[in-house]
Amino acid sequence: MNIGEKIKKLRLEKVMTQAELAGNQITRNMLSLIEKGKATPSIQTLVYLADKLKVSVGFLLAEEEETAFFRKAERISEIRLAYEKKSYGICLDLCRRLSAEAGEDDELNFLQAKAALEVAKENFFVDRLREACTMFDEAAKYALRSAYDARHVISEAALYFDYLENLSPSFISEHIDASPASYGYLPFGDDFCRYMLVLRAVDMGDQRFVSFYLENAEDGELPLVKHILALGCMARGEYELAANHLTDILRSDANVPGTVLYYVFGNLEDVCRKLENQKNAKLYAEARASQFERLLS
Repeated sequence: MNIGEKIKKLRLEKVMTQAELAGNQITRNMLSLIEKGKATPSIQTLVYLADKLKVSVGFLLAEEEETAFFRKAERISEIRLAYEKKSYGICLDLCRRLSAEAGEDDELNFLQAKAALEVAKENFFVDRLREACTMFDEAAKYALRSAYDARHVISEAALYFDYLENLSPSFISEHIDASPASYGYLPFGDDFCRYMLVLRAVDMGDQRFVSFYLENAEDGELPLVKHILALGCMARGEYELAANHLTDILRSDANVPGTVLYYVFGNLEDVCRKLENQKNAKLYAEARASQFERLLS
């Protein structure tokens, strides 16, 4: 692609007419000749056109094999800015477009992995679990392709998949084939990851880890803390106290993930049966079944 073809392609991408691009600097006829390859622009004209088209002069002068480098150099700052502003969906879309146009590199794969992970969490916490799984898998795929250390991305994605697979075996990953710990990183920095790790500790009877979590949990984690406390009460046979913790979760004004509610309904069913309250046990069983159907829809 010669300089004229590049200029025309960029102009059309930006939905500009020849008159708009030419402005007062050159004539529309001259621009037409440049785009057709029948005239060579001066350095002054090149600088003007590059500025109007929001690209570098180097990009216009680059050979075809060098174009990818300039595209990445010009767009990576936009991608970084979207990530810094937590506009993860926009960041992910920009990464995909640049990868398609200019090919992958380690930084782009790393940013795409990070953005996909955050988009996955956004979907998870509004109960769009199918979409969340797709994004967790994309995050893992690009984390594995990057030479940058992205173990935290893979470990978090693996932990969410483990949690979701307990809900339904239909939630499977194509790119994660090991436990979170196998990647050499346990994601304590994420609130929900900490909760999932504590659930494992409860199952394994690791009371020291559970106690550490309960002592250091923050206010925003209260519904999750209540669930851990309830599970501990159930293990000790303190069913009345467990029921209080579980119903506190249902009354909470916090945004409790649908997956947590699903397990809470199941725990309440078990507690009510232990307390010989069969009526409420049936109600919670029905609520659990309804929640399961909604989550898998």
